[in-house]
Amino acid sequence: MKLIEAVNRLDKILAQAMPLAPLLGLALGVLWPHFFLGFRPFVPFLFGAMTLAGALRLKAREIGKAVSSPIPLVFYILTSRIFMPLIILFLSSLIFRNEPDMVLGFVLNYAVPTAVTSFLWVTIFKGDLALVLSIILLDTILAPLVVPGTVRLLLGATITIDYLAWRFLCCI
Repeated sequence: MKLIEAVNRLDKILAQAMPLAPLLGLALGVLWPHFFLGFRPFVPFLFGAMTLAGALRLKAREIGKAVSSPIPLVFYILTSRIFMPLIILFLSSLIFRNEPDMVLGFVLNYAVPTAVTSFLWVTIFKGDLALVLSIILLDTILAPLVVPGTVRLLLGATITIDYLAWRFLCCI
């Protein structure tokens, strides 16, 4: 029983310090980028493990409740897939007027699925895990259409997604 209490205490301390983790991670990454590049291949598996661990705690009824009210899902799609790329296009076009590759990079960066990173924050702050898991699923399903479509509609550029390589990576 003492071990469980110690782990719970440690969890509370880490949860309180978690808002500082991204800032610390950003600072460390800027200061020592070559050190952290070796960890890059593990990032998708880490996010996948965190998402799976959170998903295993959910009941089908909770996911059904999250999906039955589509307003938050529609709000997410509108903000992350329409408004944010448009805002980023406008801002990056102002800042990088003569550098279309930079503008393309920023738009592409905001067109890719982002819901997985929010799962960590929703877990820490005891939010609606079923809703964020539903958003992750929707975002992942729509990504092969949304990412090239956003770049095509906003910039007139085309990007190629190697679906065979993507399918292989998903099966590992």
